[in-house]
Amino acid sequence: MRKTILLLLIGTLLLSGCAGAAVPPAPTAADPWPTHAPDATPYVRTFAGENSEVRPAEAETAESMEDVWRTIYSEFNNFYFRTEELEMFQALPQDEPYAFVPHTENFVLDEGEAMRMARMFSEKDGCEAEVIAMHQITDGLDDWGFLTVVTVTPARLFELSAEMETMMIEQFYPSVRERFDLAYWPDGEALS
Repeated sequence: MRKTILLLLIGTLLLSGCAGAAVPPAPTAADPWPTHAPDATPYVRTFAGENSEVRPAEAETAESMEDVWRTIYSEFNNFYFRTEELEMFQALPQDEPYAFVPHTENFVLDEGEAMRMARMFSEKDGCEAEVIAMHQITDGLDDWGFLTVVTVTPARLFELSAEMETMMIEQFYPSVRERFDLAYWPDGEALS
């Protein structure tokens, strides 16, 4: 309560100090937004009272990556997609194979997770899976990243969404191809 009274008092003082300020020109069709020039009326945030419909932002925590995906992406059975990508994948010729990048809830780029996912997909009919890698030196240390790429028809991908574990599916972006330029599995060599 004290905080609300204090904020109202500060707001009143700010507004009363600006009473003599010039009034900004009325918006026109050519310039529909009010000006924020130095002589414009200052913007003052007002705070909602306790009975207001507007509530202060509350920190929300997600229990899992799936909870995060559920709030951001479109769900199709057990798979999540960016909405525009899901629509694009549904519009593709359904019987032609395309490269997709799956991410599990771990959403890490480590070797073990990439290999697990590649093997999981490669065991499914109509799927080809590979693991690709990127290598860079960061602060003098070797930095490796691994990614699973699955080549499958969109129709088969949508079928698999009903039987596989929860994951997020993306297209295989050209910028990712440029970074992950090392074949690791099945045709590449293991790291030594």
